[in-house]
Amino acid sequence: MINIKEVQTINDYVQSFATFEEVPMQELHKILFTLGGFLAFTGEQMSIAKKLQHQEEKKAYDSFIFSKMAQDIKITPTMANKYVDGCCAEFIGDYLLCERTNRAIVHVMDSLRTIISSLKQEMYQLKSQV
Repeated sequence: MINIKEVQTINDYVQSFATFEEVPMQELHKILFTLGGFLAFTGEQMSIAKKLQHQEEKKAYDSFIFSKMAQDIKITPTMANKYVDGCCAEFIGDYLLCERTNRAIVHVMDSLRTIISSLKQEMYQLKSQV
């Protein structure tokens, strides 16, 4: 089952890095490990959300097509797709939240790695000046 509340909590945490207030250097590695766990979790949630979305799409297509066939109404592909998207809006939204959160985690992790590399380079330069 998808845990969208947990994904939203993780998303809020990741979005807090947008301000990039000062973080103690000692905390950077711990944050990276935490984000790594979140990355795995949101990846799993993406998979679950996509599976649920596909299941719901199948039900919506079947329902739509059989009801229109019973009424002998011609169905265009665009009409069917719009109907299914409307029926699956919540599932699509859940998947998109998982995907965006997962991508945001990757970007924050990349930024933190860059910061750590920069700090290492500064320390190396300071040591070589002494």
